[in-house]
Amino acid sequence: MGARAKRAENPVPGSCGALEGCVIDTSSGESLYSQVERILRDLIRKARIRPREDLPTEKVIMQILGVSRVTVRKAMENLVRDGLVVRVRGRGTAVSPPKLEVDLRTKGSFTVKMTSEGHKVDTHIRRQIRVNVSEEVAQALKVDPSSSVTLLERVIHVDQECIVFFQTHLHPRVQLDGKKIKASLYTFLEEQGLKVAATEDYLEAVAADTHVATLLQVPTGTPLLRRVRCGQLLDGTPIEYTIGHYRGDRYRYRFSQKDHAIN
Repeated sequence: MGARAKRAENPVPGSCGALEGCVIDTSSGESLYSQVERILRDLIRKARIRPREDLPTEKVIMQILGVSRVTVRKAMENLVRDGLVVRVRGRGTAVSPPKLEVDLRTKGSFTVKMTSEGHKVDTHIRRQIRVNVSEEVAQALKVDPSSSVTLLERVIHVDQECIVFFQTHLHPRVQLDGKKIKASLYTFLEEQGLKVAATEDYLEAVAADTHVATLLQVPTGTPLLRRVRCGQLLDGTPIEYTIGHYRGDRYRYRFSQKDHAIN
């Protein structure tokens, strides 16, 4: 490799084979941590280190690439920041699994969508109770401010991971008669002849407060996607008002536009 490349003369036995043959160019204008970061990104992109697989330890990377601990940590911090890897308590750092993806234009059930793609979905009902409506909910559901409605709180697990926390207020037109909603809300509504024909959604980025962080099993302050949705029947009745908090590290929305709609 000549003077331009730097590599440990005695790689650590049993170290991750994916790093074998990778080198650092000490005469390059590119910083050392950027080179380490690029090498790891490339190994992940080419699936030489697979999703959920542990990365080599800091010590192994230091010895194979011949760099300092500070350099390795800086590279790792950038990968964690971009969601490419995740720190696992008691284990080290692992490659993040692919993000769950849903078309932004989809108005159907999250549970049905995930199940149709082969994921194992578990719905954990926290509460299904009658509550007095807030001003926000009264306006959204177009009901009298003195009304009471059903509040349904659910935590959805996909492939045994907490992904989203839903808080749903249902219009009084939904007759539960003691029934418990155990899985897909939209499927339950359709069984009652209440098919959601249109939705209006708002998306924003938020940080997890202590309550939501506990439910989703993430640290307080974790970036989340907050989706507020109002589902309407064909006659315009707003039948459900749902606030969903999705884990930003495990979930993303996709959408596309026609050429004439792009500014």
